[in-house]
Amino acid sequence: DRILSEFIEKTNFNTVIEFREFFIDTIEKCNVELDSLKPEQIVKITGILITTMGLLEHCEVTNEQEKIFINEILK
Repeated sequence: DRILSEFIEKTNFNTVIEFREFFIDTIEKCNVELDSLKPEQIVKITGILITTMGLLEHCEVTNEQEKIFINEILK
């Protein structure tokens, strides 16, 4: 939760719970079970989600590209 809290400060999410729901939804779109993720994978994926959210405001990052980034981490 501490790591999520630090990341959330940099995003538009109001709470850790709101971000966690977004995170879980995104993971499920990639057909991945949350329980199967290692802590370092969670941190990397969180970083990617926050980075792509920031990029979405300035350029085009599609959901498909987001899935590709996440799937690369999970290999």
